[in-house]
Order: sequence, then C-alpha cells, then structure tokens
Amino acid sequence: MAGSPKISVVMSVLNGSKYMDKGIQSIIDQSFSDWEFIICDDGSNDETWQKLLNYAKEDSRIIPIKNEKNMGLAYSLNKCIRIARSNILARQDADDESDPKRFEIQYPYIVSHPEYAIVGTSWYNIDETGYKWETHPLADPIAKDLIWDGGFMHPSWMMYKDQLSKVGYYTEGELTRRDQDYHLVLKLYGAGMKMHNMNNVLY
Repeated sequence: MAGSPKISVVMSVLNGSKYMDKGIQSIIDQSFSDWEFIICDDGSNDETWQKLLNYAKEDSRIIPIKNEKNMGLAYSLNKCIRIARSNILARQDADDESDPKRFEIQYPYIVSHPEYAIVGTSWYNIDETGYKWETHPLADPIAKDLIWDGGFMHPSWMMYKDQLSKVGYYTEGELTRRDQDYHLVLKLYGAGMKMHNMNNVLY
C-alpha cells in the first residue's frame, strides 16, 4: 500500500513492564528503519500499558493497542495483524532480542523469495549464566520434522500477510492457546504453502 511501512512488526505482551524493554529496544535499534511496531498489551495488570504509551510518545512508529482482559497470544497477534499496514509482517517476543541487522538481512530475502509464506532465522540460546550458543534449524523442514523440535523459531518469523489470510491467520481458542505457531505451520503446509529457515543467526 502506498505510504505504508515496508515491515509491520507484531508483538503481544502480558505483564512485561520489567522485562520488555530490551525486546522493544532491539526493534528501535534496527539498521533497517522503515517499519511500524504494533504492540498489544494482553490485559496486563502492571505498568505495561503506561510504558507502551511512553514508547509511542518517543517514537511514532510504535502503535500500542490493548485488550481489556487476557485473551491469549493467538487473539492478540491476529488483532495486530489485522491493523498492520504492510504485507510483510515480522514477529518479536517481548522477552527476546533481535540482532540489529535482522531486518536489513531478512527483509530482502523474503521479498526475493515470494514462494515462502514464512521465513524464519537461526538463533542464539542464552542460559541463566549468560552462556550463549547457536541453533541452526533445518532450512526446509517438512511436516514430520515438526514432531521433534517444532522446526522453526516462531518469533524470528517474517510472514506474508496475504498468504496467512488464506488460512485464517492464527487459530484462536483454548486448544491452540500454547501452540498457535505450531498449528499455523500445519495449516500452511496443509494448504500447500512453503516455509524456510535462513542460516543467519539473527534472533
């Protein structure tokens, strides 16, 4: 759409006032700056909403929205997606960080590979001692690969909004409250779509 940002970042947060700053800042610090950041407060009862409003005052690209009660991740992400102005969506979790060059590297890749509905990345794991190690998933997992490890790192995804719309976005409900990403992948595979993991460690 004319005048729309190239990327719409979507995130949900619940009672995240003490831990979400690094995740939000990792998007603000991206070397690729043409984005909007839609953040849904999923019924928090701490200072999350006020902090989101403060971020929005400092950066007009940040768009806070709010659920009056906790509705779950699938509902909240769908709410963000429906108001997203770009056809390219990026996920971010409130308690994780993106590499500063994530969008600079991932966006051109997904744009040049429209055959993939979703493109994920490799990632760092960090334990409680600060020890860090890389995880490189299969580049092109098939459905049976998901049985062992899920195949993808959900919050590292970039996605085509119009492709996700064909399967109804995330499935909302109690049965998918904790596994909405896994279920979405199965829906996409079932519809004949493809997904891919980049070897770059960007999350």
